[in-house]
Amino acid sequence: MKSTWSDGSGSKGVGLVAVAMKIDKLPRGQRLQALRDLETFLGVPVIGCSAVTDAGQDLVWKAIRGLLARPRRVAVSHNRISM
Repeated sequence: MKSTWSDGSGSKGVGLVAVAMKIDKLPRGQRLQALRDLETFLGVPVIGCSAVTDAGQDLVWKAIRGLLARPRRVAVSHNRISM
Protein backbone atom coordinates (compact mmCIF):
# COMPACT_ATOMS: atom_id res chain seq x y z
CA MET A 1 0.00 0.00 0.00
CA LYS A 2 1.34 3.43 -0.92
CA SER A 3 1.82 5.78 2.01
CA THR A 4 2.55 9.47 1.69
CA TRP A 5 2.79 10.56 5.30
CA SER A 6 6.01 11.93 6.68
CA ASP A 7 8.21 9.75 8.85
CA GLY A 8 10.32 12.67 10.05
CA SER A 9 13.05 12.10 7.48
CA GLY A 10 12.13 15.20 5.53
CA SER A 11 10.01 13.41 2.98
CA LYS A 12 6.88 15.18 1.85
CA GLY A 13 3.54 14.11 3.23
CA VAL A 14 -0.03 15.23 3.13
CA GLY A 15 -0.24 16.33 6.77
CA LEU A 16 -3.24 14.13 7.40
CA VAL A 17 -3.51 10.43 8.15
CA ALA A 18 -6.67 8.42 8.86
CA VAL A 19 -6.61 5.56 11.35
CA ALA A 20 -9.04 2.69 10.82
CA MET A 21 -9.71 1.24 14.27
CA LYS A 22 -10.88 -2.29 15.05
CA ILE A 23 -9.12 -3.70 12.00
CA ASP A 24 -9.06 -7.05 13.83
CA LYS A 25 -12.83 -7.35 13.26
CA LEU A 26 -12.23 -7.99 9.54
CA PRO A 27 -10.92 -11.32 8.26
CA ARG A 28 -7.21 -11.10 7.37
CA GLY A 29 -7.93 -11.53 3.69
CA GLN A 30 -10.20 -8.46 3.61
CA ARG A 31 -8.06 -6.01 5.62
CA LEU A 32 -5.71 -4.80 2.89
CA GLN A 33 -8.51 -4.27 0.38
CA ALA A 34 -10.62 -2.43 2.98
CA LEU A 35 -7.70 -0.11 3.79
CA ARG A 36 -7.10 0.54 0.08
CA ASP A 37 -10.78 1.29 -0.43
CA LEU A 38 -10.77 3.75 2.49
CA GLU A 39 -7.60 5.39 1.17
CA THR A 40 -9.24 5.87 -2.23
CA PHE A 41 -12.48 7.17 -0.72
CA LEU A 42 -10.85 9.56 1.77
CA GLY A 43 -7.94 10.62 -0.41
CA VAL A 44 -5.47 10.31 2.49
CA PRO A 45 -3.24 7.51 3.76
CA VAL A 46 -5.04 5.06 6.06
CA ILE A 47 -3.41 2.99 8.78
CA GLY A 48 -5.23 -0.07 10.09
CA CYS A 49 -5.02 -0.38 13.86
CA SER A 50 -6.24 -2.72 16.60
CA ALA A 51 -5.96 -2.27 20.35
CA VAL A 52 -6.72 -5.97 20.83
CA THR A 53 -3.90 -7.32 18.65
CA ASP A 54 -1.63 -4.22 18.75
CA ALA A 55 -1.61 -4.31 14.94
CA GLY A 56 -0.66 -0.98 13.40
CA GLN A 57 0.05 0.84 16.64
CA ASP A 58 3.72 1.28 15.79
CA LEU A 59 2.74 2.79 12.43
CA VAL A 60 0.28 5.17 14.09
CA TRP A 61 2.95 6.44 16.49
CA LYS A 62 5.48 6.74 13.66
CA ALA A 63 2.95 8.81 11.67
CA ILE A 64 2.23 11.03 14.68
CA ARG A 65 5.93 11.64 15.32
CA GLY A 66 6.53 12.32 11.63
CA LEU A 67 3.65 14.76 11.37
CA LEU A 68 4.73 16.59 14.53
CA ALA A 69 8.30 16.85 13.24
CA ARG A 70 7.19 18.67 10.10
CA PRO A 71 7.80 22.43 9.97
CA ARG A 72 4.63 24.29 10.78
CA ARG A 73 3.14 26.65 8.28
CA VAL A 74 2.14 30.05 9.55
CA ALA A 75 -1.28 31.14 8.38
CA VAL A 76 -1.27 34.68 7.11
CA SER A 77 -4.54 36.46 6.83
CA HIS A 78 -4.95 39.11 4.16
CA ASN A 79 -8.37 40.16 5.35
CA ARG A 80 -8.76 43.82 6.16
CA ILE A 81 -10.94 44.92 8.99
CA SER A 82 -12.64 48.25 8.50
CA MET A 83 -14.37 50.16 11.24
